[in-house]
Amino acid sequence: MFAKPKYIRIEIGHSGFNTILEASSVWLEKPHSIEEVKQVAWDSDGSKAPGPDGYAFSLYKKVLDLISSDVFMMVQEFFRTGRFPKGISSSFVTLIIKTKEPSRFFQFCPISSIHELYKIVAKLLSTRLRSVLSDVISVNQLTFIVRRQILDGFMIANKVVYGIVTRRSTISY
Repeated sequence: MFAKPKYIRIEIGHSGFNTILEASSVWLEKPHSIEEVKQVAWDSDGSKAPGPDGYAFSLYKKVLDLISSDVFMMVQEFFRTGRFPKGISSSFVTLIIKTKEPSRFFQFCPISSIHELYKIVAKLLSTRLRSVLSDVISVNQLTFIVRRQILDGFMIANKVVYGIVTRRSTISY
């Protein structure tokens, strides 16, 4: 019952995957500053649809000096516990009318609103990760390279195989 399996188990090992340096790891895990939180709020587009509380980032920007300490406490609490306060990560889907008298589904435009505080935490995480991604992503991971698409690797492989097959068919033995 507890004998070694009779099949061979394939192990990947290191396989050339890049890893984060110790200094980068320490930097990723360091606490966020209130300046980082304010910068994320300022860098956010204030003209987008308002969140479920009815407020857009433009309002947060106007009153940021007044509410920054509360927002910062919420961010610190999230990174300490790994949890948002109840209701912060809720999102709502709303249908916006595209025509004067809609009668079909395609005449509506669905939008989703997420709370701005949730967006701030997400942007803090993405900003930190963006700075170390180039250290972790290998050259063969095309999906993560800026201005590349997921199908680029498939299309290149397809062209290489086509070239090999074409070359073999033209060679006479």
